[in-house]
Amino acid sequence: MMNKIVSKLKQKGFRWFIWRLGRELRAPSIPLLKLVIDKYLQFKKKTLKNWSETREDDFLYAIYDLDENAITFNVVEILLDAEYEASVRNKVGFVMVFVPRSNDPSLTYEEYDALFDADNKLWKFQNIVLPVSLLSEKCKGAYLLPKRSDAVEFVKGRDVIPDLYDGVNLRGAVDGRELFKKLDRPNVFEGLRAPKQGMRYIQKWLLENNIKEPIVTITIRNFQFDKARNSNIEAWSQFVKYLRSAGYIPVVIPDTDTAFCEDQLFDEAILFKECAWNIGLRTSLYETAYLNFFVPNGCSQLAVFNPKCSYIMMNCLPAGSIVTTKETYEQNDHPIGTNYRFATPNQRLCFNADTLENIMHEFERFIEDQRPQATNEISSHSPNTGLTSD
Repeated sequence: MMNKIVSKLKQKGFRWFIWRLGRELRAPSIPLLKLVIDKYLQFKKKTLKNWSETREDDFLYAIYDLDENAITFNVVEILLDAEYEASVRNKVGFVMVFVPRSNDPSLTYEEYDALFDADNKLWKFQNIVLPVSLLSEKCKGAYLLPKRSDAVEFVKGRDVIPDLYDGVNLRGAVDGRELFKKLDRPNVFEGLRAPKQGMRYIQKWLLENNIKEPIVTITIRNFQFDKARNSNIEAWSQFVKYLRSAGYIPVVIPDTDTAFCEDQLFDEAILFKECAWNIGLRTSLYETAYLNFFVPNGCSQLAVFNPKCSYIMMNCLPAGSIVTTKETYEQNDHPIGTNYRFATPNQRLCFNADTLENIMHEFERFIEDQRPQATNEISSHSPNTGLTSD
């Protein structure tokens, strides 16, 4: 971290360094500095709590500062952390609180911001962050603060996460390592759920299209940022042909940014463009499907953190990625080659590339693992159990 700051100092000059110093005091990224400041803030908070008035409230308030947190599917992480903490603190649920961006040009993620401007981020907030938040079973509402300065008064006397966020001292959502420590087994959270109306629309869609065979969805990533994670289009198009021949209904959800670019390679699949634009409909399809295929992609979190969804995520360690790396897994204390600790048996990670051979292998293994389960279900309703066919 220090080497990166020294490099930026040489590149951007002393004025940038003064700005960065002030930023580090409010939202430290240097581990030692963060430790010292956090200890001080914990002591201060504990002392003030004894003297200040605390509001009696049934809710935990999850602060999502748009200067500190990505405006994308990463919001799911604080949703799960808020659900967990609300349960630990005996709250009815939690409320999301969105603190607007400052539009400070110095607050940039250069590789990302070179591709996506403020209008793009606003779209993502309105069409991803907000609707995803409302998919949480325990989210009871949301505040959109009109000004950043409103956060200082809002948090006073309220039980908030991140714990040390006060509008002046800024903190982002829980990091992956801390979150995965909490979510250490299946069924520890309710997570995300498809909206009932979305499920009705999917059922109507199935009926209108006379779809009776099991659905396998393929979510395509074809994004300008971190292209190493993009889908192997040729392999997935070949897999679509196999699914058709094997009696499954392949449904392809295109990447939102390229959803209008018809790809003839998927002419044997149902191209469900509507799901690229509507979070509730997408989640409802994932819940309905027999199996969902992904590569590392933000929208996969709609299935990863939904216990009702079955999924296989391919290429979980893509060569050349600047985001999904070996270091990231190590930081999150996630052994490479394993599934998430909170995953159900039908939720799997594959660290091999999304070649046709690897996709086929994982799919066939998934089907094979379903057979004993199906056999048990049949035998449990056989005459030998004493149950009638009624």
